[in-house]
Amino acid sequence: MELSQMLQTIHHNIKKLSVLLRQLVLSSSFKSSYVPSHNLQLLIHTLVEKKMKHFPLLVKKYAERIKKEEANIKEKD
Repeated sequence: MELSQMLQTIHHNIKKLSVLLRQLVLSSSFKSSYVPSHNLQLLIHTLVEKKMKHFPLLVKKYAERIKKEEANIKEKD
């Protein structure tokens, strides 16, 4: 997969996560409960784990590809 395709997929998934979080935050049950920031982080992690299982792996692969490409560029110089 091309880097640009990977980045587009990452962007799409971030937008999807943003929509999920927005829906959650705007829900009446969320508004009526106190959620400390560490619980919010856990909630985001759980959302990614349940709804976007492939996302962390994709980001990891993208980061690895970027490092590889940087190494290739440095070798050419």
